[in-house]
Amino acid sequence: MTRIGIALAILLLPFSVGAFELRSGDQPAVPVSEVINDDLYIAGGAVTQLGEVKGDVAAAGGNILIQGPVRGDLMIGGGSVNVLGPVSDDVRISGGNVTLNSDVGGDVIVFGGQVHISGTIKGDLITYGGTVLMDAAVSGKARIGGGDIHINGSIAENTQVQAENVALGSGAVLAGDFEYSAVKEVVKENGAQVVGKETFTPNPDFRKAAKQGVIAFLSLWFFLKFLMLTAGALVIGLFFRKYATELGLRSLAEPVPQAVTGIVTLIVLPVISGILMVSVIGLPLGILGMLSWAALVMTGHLVAPIVLGSLLFAWILHKPIEVNWKTILVGSFVFYFIGFIPFVGWLARTFFLILTVGAMLRMKWRIAKEWR
Repeated sequence: MTRIGIALAILLLPFSVGAFELRSGDQPAVPVSEVINDDLYIAGGAVTQLGEVKGDVAAAGGNILIQGPVRGDLMIGGGSVNVLGPVSDDVRISGGNVTLNSDVGGDVIVFGGQVHISGTIKGDLITYGGTVLMDAAVSGKARIGGGDIHINGSIAENTQVQAENVALGSGAVLAGDFEYSAVKEVVKENGAQVVGKETFTPNPDFRKAAKQGVIAFLSLWFFLKFLMLTAGALVIGLFFRKYATELGLRSLAEPVPQAVTGIVTLIVLPVISGILMVSVIGLPLGILGMLSWAALVMTGHLVAPIVLGSLLFAWILHKPIEVNWKTILVGSFVFYFIGFIPFVGWLARTFFLILTVGAMLRMKWRIAKEWR
């Protein structure tokens, strides 16, 4: 458990702070023709990085594709993650389905449900997953854990495996010692090589240990989601403080009109978009409407903690509405963790999301009328 704790701590080490490029939205992207000379922080529903980034990259989203070169570190939290471009330094990934087919100049840490690792790794490898396929050439040590582990690559130094089932493919070459703990002995295909000492430790209670591992992984995943929510709220709240403060004022002064606008929009917009998508003529408008709805919900989730925090501070301290890093942190904490309270917590989160969306829309409508 100590080793796992060390691995998680390494995964959460922060990136160096300096000049950076920030991109967010429903489908943020770096086109193949673009070169970013600073660090890149990118988040959204579908994240795509095809161009070169000469600094570090931190990405978060539902579907993430990294295909362009990354000259620094790479850190990703997402649902479906595909890394196909070279990375000059370390790689840290947490996701559902993870594919890493890359030349990595440093260490690699990957946590996921389905994990497939190939390419070359100049440093050490740590990976845990439900199913792990390891086809890479690793120049350092490897520590692998999960349910079903299949190794068909080369590992230059010692290898440690904790799993239910372990198999070595015909292309597996383990140059160092091979220590593994599993329910039964490793299955070796013809051609598999273990050069060093092989040590097997029977572990009939693996399923119990696996449940503990799943709990640890889910805890990490929820913590990463909280960090991403807080980071997004801080960026929006501090960069657009005047806008966020006015949202808080409007939500406090006229909560009912804001909430009505929000709930009507969130219900009516997808219904109308679905109707439009039935016809060929209305299909583009329907798709645009659904994308707008998704973007509205995602933005609302990031802005709602800002509004909630400012309202809580004003109510508790009896002060005017304001937005600062303290109110944002408190709002993010409360907004995230009340979601774990059945029914009442869900209703509270939904209400603040609706309230925020309504306030955003009414403010944009007022700005549009002033421009006219």
